Amino acid sequence: MAAIVALFGAVGSLLGGVQGTLLALALALAMNAWAVLFSDHVVHRLYRAQHVHPATAQRMTVDPLSDGGVAGLFSTHPSTRGRIARLLAMAH
Repeated sequence: MAAIVALFGAVGSLLGGVQGTLLALALALAMNAWAVLFSDHVVHRLYRAQHVHPATAQRMTVDPLSDGGVAGLFSTHPSTRGRIARLLAMAH
């Protein structure tokens, strides 16, 4: 991001001097602010993400509303004990 902002500033300076630099840096600031504030909405729409209702969250393979802690952020599958417990619960 810093390289793009520097590139915007350099091109703005070449095209418009000090005023061009300020305009380019303002544009870069606005684009970065938009990316920080709204990029998650773009990804959600791209993947057609839907909100999870607490009543149906437990039906998913991995409950997205459970407190897994920081380790849960990097876990793609439940532990072996968790899998066995879920299978036993489904059998009864």
